[in-house]
Amino acid sequence: MKKMKRHPHLEPDIHLKSRPTEERIRQRAQEIHRLRGGGSGRELDDWLQAERELQAEQEHPGQ
Repeated sequence: MKKMKRHPHLEPDIHLKSRPTEERIRQRAQEIHRLRGGGSGRELDDWLQAERELQAEQEHPGQ
C-alpha cells in the first residue's frame, strides 16, 4: 500500500482547540475592568489583556 503524503494545511490546528471561549474572555475582561476601578474607554484593552492571560494559562498551566 502506498503511503500518502501528509499536508500540514489538512492537519487539525491544535491552537484552535486550546483557545479560550468568548464567554470566558468576557468574564475575565469584566473582572479586569472591575479590578482597575471601572470607567469607560478601555474595553478593548481589557478584552485583549483577558485573551492574553487566558491563552497563556492554557498554554502553560500551573505557572
